Amino acid sequence: MSLGPVKLRKEAAGKDTIFDLSVPYPYLVETVPAPWFAHTQILKTGVGQGLGTASSEVYLLLLEGIDLVAFYNREIVGRADATNYIDDAMNVKRLILKLALLKSNAHFATLRAGGVIWASEGFEFLLCGALDEAYAVSAVETIVKAKAISPDELKQVLAPIAWYNNVHALFNLRQLPFRDACERNALFACYLFTLTRKHAPWRERRETRHDAETAAVLETLGRQLVGVVAFAETMKHFSDAASLFVSMVKINSAVPKVDVTGKLYEWADAVGVTRPPVSRAAEFFPQP
Repeated sequence: MSLGPVKLRKEAAGKDTIFDLSVPYPYLVETVPAPWFAHTQILKTGVGQGLGTASSEVYLLLLEGIDLVAFYNREIVGRADATNYIDDAMNVKRLILKLALLKSNAHFATLRAGGVIWASEGFEFLLCGALDEAYAVSAVETIVKAKAISPDELKQVLAPIAWYNNVHALFNLRQLPFRDACERNALFACYLFTLTRKHAPWRERRETRHDAETAAVLETLGRQLVGVVAFAETMKHFSDAASLFVSMVKINSAVPKVDVTGKLYEWADAVGVTRPPVSRAAEFFPQP
């Protein structure tokens, strides 16, 4: 009953003559390949060795989920390493629109409560992060060319990381390899913002009493970003200005240790980077 193409199984659902209705679960769904992202397996389908239901409506919804996962594996995970972020955004948006449609199904909540991963909030957050990541890549390209950054651009670069951090918390993952590039971009954006405005993003304005913290941010990020080819030209352009600022601060103050990444992410959550108008994904899955 669980064999054959998805299209054929959809057509067969509801035809009692092909099922033995004396068993508790006439409709069976076999496992499908687990979703992958950036060549690293992070999710399982949630159906274990197979899932049975006596409801043809639930069965059809599960088949739709198989189609969703298949498209995800093929177009997002199996894509070439070098892709156009616009194409990525379009494919992820198709997935989000499909998932949003499936969420309107009366039986969707049952699957979510039952642990089916593609129906989970974590997978929803993963797709939101992937969509906002495409827009963040575009923003970073603009920032690198202009050698300048606005508060809104910084928030846009942080949006995918906030989604991915939610994925980490919900699935209790030890690593989020697909977040690495996003974090690197966010730290570069933070460095440029801090240097050009002479205060960290989590400060509303420049205050001299926070200059030591500003110097600490520049020193910390300068060490972390050294050698990153994508930002080499911009970092070199601003290296003298950064060194001068840090040197001036050290004349009168000791430079403290600052958890830059932690403070940056706390600020991102506080200003709501997963909500409109910053997040492009939030229009499909509104966040509180």
